[in-house]
Amino acid sequence: MSGGDYECYSAPDNRSRLQKFVNRMFPARHCKIPDAPSEFKDCIHGRSVSKLCFSDRLRVLLTGVIVSEIRIVTENEVGGTSTCAEIYVGTSADIPK
Repeated sequence: MSGGDYECYSAPDNRSRLQKFVNRMFPARHCKIPDAPSEFKDCIHGRSVSKLCFSDRLRVLLTGVIVSEIRIVTENEVGGTSTCAEIYVGTSADIPK
């Protein structure tokens, strides 16, 4: 093979047009692993999904602010922590059934 003669395969996108549109409107973002010293060996993963009532949705339209508070309680003494959080607008598919 000479430079640039690579064989590539692209898997077909079997999503419907509606699903592609929904995925573009509500892109899922994922937390990156925060920078932390190597002695931080354990990790706590969490996910919070909120569904707002109509009046709360109007408040979000006015203020553009959603606050998510998280508390983590552990049986062990915490020597140090590093946390990363990501908040995005989801769809009804994100709500647990």
